[in-house]
Amino acid sequence: MKERLVQGNLVTQQAWSLRRSIARAQISLDQLWAHYLSHGGDAGRFDVDAYLQGSLHLSRFQRDLLDYAAQELITDQ
Repeated sequence: MKERLVQGNLVTQQAWSLRRSIARAQISLDQLWAHYLSHGGDAGRFDVDAYLQGSLHLSRFQRDLLDYAAQELITDQ
């Protein structure tokens, strides 16, 4: 149980960190989601929004794909 709680906290921290990064870079949710989809992401827009709000858990692969898409958008600015 404790291991699961720690993992959940790390996932929440990852989501909040991503949310802060895209906010600072003035990247909209729609921009992030479209770029994420272009890399093979399969979560819906509302799922990505819920993840960024800390309300939904995405698989590690989907989280990593979101991070990758965000980093590409940030570096392309």
